[in-house]
Amino acid sequence: MALVARSLLARRSSLLARLSTHLKTYATALALSIGCLVLSPCALAATFESNYFSVDLGQNWAVAGTPHNMGHSVNVNFVNRQAGSSINVVVGAGTHKPYELLTNLQQALRAQGARTEGIQQFNDLLYFEFNIGPIKGFACSATNQVDTASITIMGNPQVGIKLIQSFYDKDSDLFPDFVLKQR
Repeated sequence: MALVARSLLARRSSLLARLSTHLKTYATALALSIGCLVLSPCALAATFESNYFSVDLGQNWAVAGTPHNMGHSVNVNFVNRQAGSSINVVVGAGTHKPYELLTNLQQALRAQGARTEGIQQFNDLLYFEFNIGPIKGFACSATNQVDTASITIMGNPQVGIKLIQSFYDKDSDLFPDFVLKQR
């Protein structure tokens, strides 16, 4: 009987020793993971800069894909996964005027089954709202008579407009203040 008890105690000690080793390994891995998250550059707010505007993206917004950011034009996509929103900003010299750009965008959206509202004007800004199924959207365009800006927001238009309103723009004609009416 004593031999069986010693054997059981030896197994229990062996199991406890292995469990202790696994717990130490797990705790170390967890501590390293938390440290990496806290110190990660991804956790730091980023700033996007172009010749037309700059914006502090904060903790929720990020640049998606590779932006086209040249001296005479910019085409960039921002995404906010937490709010389920995305923004496409295109600025540059071109032959298309705001009304023509928005009309072409409406036609393309309708071809994809979207429901679009009419083009409206707020000061010098032309815009329209749309839905692609349950996804809401907002598109606007403005010009300074040399360059034209086109902005399309999908997901949560209010969240996207807040980011656009935080742009440090170099020309307020391209990014006029605008507040989307609540529905």
